[in-house]
This record gives sequence, structure tokens and C-alpha cells, in this order.
Amino acid sequence: FAGEALRSVMTELIENNENLTNRDFSGADLSDIDFSGKDLRGCIFQGAKIENSIFKKANLSEASLTGAQVSFADFSGANLENANLSSVSGSSVSFESADLCGAYLMQVSLEASTFSNCKIKCVNANEAVIKASSFIGSKILNSSFLESDLRGCDFTDCQIERSVFVHSCLMYSRWDSASLSKVALYNTDTQFSIGEETVFKGCQFAGQTFLSCSQFLESQFEDCGLRGVYAGSSSFKCSRFLRCDIGNIKFTHSDLSKCLFKDCLIHEADFRSALLRSAFLYLSQCSGASFAQADLYHTNFFDSDVLLADFSGANYGDAKNIMSLKLQRLEDETRRVA
Repeated sequence: FAGEALRSVMTELIENNENLTNRDFSGADLSDIDFSGKDLRGCIFQGAKIENSIFKKANLSEASLTGAQVSFADFSGANLENANLSSVSGSSVSFESADLCGAYLMQVSLEASTFSNCKIKCVNANEAVIKASSFIGSKILNSSFLESDLRGCDFTDCQIERSVFVHSCLMYSRWDSASLSKVALYNTDTQFSIGEETVFKGCQFAGQTFLSCSQFLESQFEDCGLRGVYAGSSSFKCSRFLRCDIGNIKFTHSDLSKCLFKDCLIHEADFRSALLRSAFLYLSQCSGASFAQADLYHTNFFDSDVLLADFSGANYGDAKNIMSLKLQRLEDETRRVA
């Protein structure tokens, strides 16, 4: 009854066009109400039911929606700056073009929701479940996703800077034309993800991070740390790796054809059975790398140190510019075996 009473109070306030700021509607049933353009600064909707409600271009800055039920609610264009949305739950919620700067999204459950073209700056989304949601065209800056579930999310055309994804799940995510700068992915699962013309600058992939069974075509990794990453059975066709540390990376059975590796550290990297046709490894250090059983047709090793690399079972004779001393050793070994 309290929830219904608060609903009556709210509808009366709206009808009388009264000031709504800094009011407490905790536990109220405010479903199916149109708050479009309303000034709701500092309001408390803790545990409220606001399903199917419309908050288009409403001002919810500093508001608290902790634990609110928000399925099918529409917050498009709303100002949610410094709002507390912790433990909010619902599906098919729209935050399109909303301002979420400084918002708290800890432990939210917002599946199949829309965060397209949002401003997401200094946001805490730790332990959030935001599966199968769209972040298309959004700017995500200085934000934290710790132990968050972002499976199936679409980050197409996103600009992500100085943010962290730690112990999070990004499986089946999409990254077409996304730009990531100084982003850290630590112990993060990004398997079965796809991206085309994705740009990673100064990003760190660390710990038990998985890129296996993924596809990043015509993408660029610049000044990135990918040491020890699991990227087997993936496709990076026509991608560029510039000044990257990819030591100990697992590229087994991956398609790296027409890739460029320039000035990279490739120590102990695993390219076994990888497809490196027409790839270009330039000025790179490949000590201890394994190219066993790899397809090296027209692979160019110009000015790369492969002296201690393993070419067993690979068609190194079809490669170009393998350093002369290494080539001599390979030929000597072939003669000894014969």
C-alpha cells in the first residue's frame, strides 16, 4: 500500500507541475509513468518499481535508483551524472545518448539493454551483468569493469580510453571500428569475439587473458602488451602489430596471413601450425619462437632475429629473408637428417 500511496503522491506532483527534486520515493510503484524532461535531481528511488517508465531527457543527476526494477524503462538522453544505479535490475532498458559520467553501476543486472552513444566517464561497473547489450558509438573513459559479465555486448565504433576490464567476461563481443587506448584487460575472457578495423593503442592484455577462437581482421595493435595471451585458432588476417610485446603468446592454428609484425618482441611465441602466408615480420626479435608446422609461404622475415627460432616441419624454403646464418643451419640439419 505504501508503494501505491507514493505513486499517487508522484502523479499529483506531476499534474500540479510542482518541484520534484530531492524527494524520496523509495519502494514506490512508479511503473508506466512519463517523466520526460522532468527535473529529478537528488531524488531517491531505492527499491522502486519503475518498469516501462519514460525518463527521456530527464535530469536524474545525483539521484539514487539503488535496487530499482527498471525493465523496459527509457532513460534515453537523460542526465544520470553521479547517479547511483547500484543493483538496478531489468532487461531491454534504454540509456541511449544518456550522460552516465560518474555513475555507479555496481552489481547491476541489465541484460539486452542499450547504452549506445552514451558518455560513460569515471563509471564504476564492477560486478555488473550487462550481457547482450549495445554500447555502439559510446565513449567509455576512466571506467572500471571488475568481475563484470559483458558477454555478447556490441562495442562497435566505441572510443574506450584508460579503462580496465579485470576478471571480466567479454565472450562473443563485437568491436568493429572501435578504438581502445591505454585499456587494461587482465584475466579477461574475450573468446569468440569479432572485430574489423579495430585499433588498440597502448593496451595491456595480461594474466590469463583469452583471445582464442576470435576474429580481428585488418586491425591494429600499437605499443600493446600481449605477452602470454591465448590467441589460438583465431584470425588476425591483414592486421598490424607495431612495437608490441607478444612474447609467449599462443597463436597456434591461427590465421595471420598478410599480417605485419614490426619492431615486435616475439620471444618464445607459439606459431605452431599457424597460417603466416605473405606475413611480414620486420625488425622483430623471435628468439625461442616456434614456427613448427606453420605455413610460411612468402612470409618475409626481413631484419628479424630468428636464429634460435624453431622451424621444424615448416615450409621455411618458401619464406623470404630468413637470416643467412639461420638458413645455413636449417639446410645443414636437413642434410644431416637425409
